[in-house]
Amino acid sequence: MKPRILLVEDDPISAKLATNLLKEIDAEVTHVLTGEEAIALFEQEMEYELVLMDLYLPGISGFAAWDQIRGTEQYRMRRIPVIALTSNALMEPKAQFLQTTKFTDYIAKPVRKDSFPDLVKKHLPASAPTTKLSWY
Repeated sequence: MKPRILLVEDDPISAKLATNLLKEIDAEVTHVLTGEEAIALFEQEMEYELVLMDLYLPGISGFAAWDQIRGTEQYRMRRIPVIALTSNALMEPKAQFLQTTKFTDYIAKPVRKDSFPDLVKKHLPASAPTTKLSWY
């Protein structure tokens, strides 16, 4: 089964690049443009294995959307990784940023083809090993 990833990104170029790279790792991607849309999806269903959240979105920011998502019953029942995406440099060390914001990880934009897929895969649940049957 393909991992389902929610991509919250308002920039069309960044969204296209991330979506193409996620499809290369055989992920099913749902793309939304705003934090409000992300919150609404989270309140409706919890079918995602990972969320990639731009921090600076129109309307509600990625920070505020993440705060609201963490407060939902669905998230408390099944905590999934939420990775921050931003083109701005961190003003604090990464470890401090993650501790303060409670994001699972952080990816700088533009995403890089050589590192983005591996970082995403690191946070996806391990799939059950497939068993090959041998018939004698």
